[in-house]
Amino acid sequence: MRIPYAGRSHNDWVTSGKHFVTSQMAMEGDKNIVTKGPAIETAGILSVLFPQVLEEMYGGKFAREAQEIFWMQSVVEDAPTATSVGLRSNGATAMHDATEYGLWRALIEAADASNVGMRIYKEKIVVDEKVLKVCKAFSDSLE
Repeated sequence: MRIPYAGRSHNDWVTSGKHFVTSQMAMEGDKNIVTKGPAIETAGILSVLFPQVLEEMYGGKFAREAQEIFWMQSVVEDAPTATSVGLRSNGATAMHDATEYGLWRALIEAADASNVGMRIYKEKIVVDEKVLKVCKAFSDSLE
């Protein structure tokens, strides 16, 4: 059995030229693209730490499937996907990881870092069904 862990690490990356973007590079008029949706980290951690809660509410099959959410937290595959359309004036202008304090906080941090405002349409944010079920098992409020 794989044993998940929760923790953080710091990485320094070296690149040349214009082959990178930061949270400070968002510009007025940019569109936000969310690659995974909100609450992935929360649902993943709750699923592996408290599978019995999910099993009681939704059955063993769902509890086992929900534990796979934990492994979706990495942004390693998301960054190349997002930049495949290009960088800066030809594509992605900024990126920010939403795993620390969630999607709303990531949007606020990116806007603050770039000194721009954002208009976010909550109804357009896609939430994975399994993530939603996991969160509902642990909370009455999903705002």
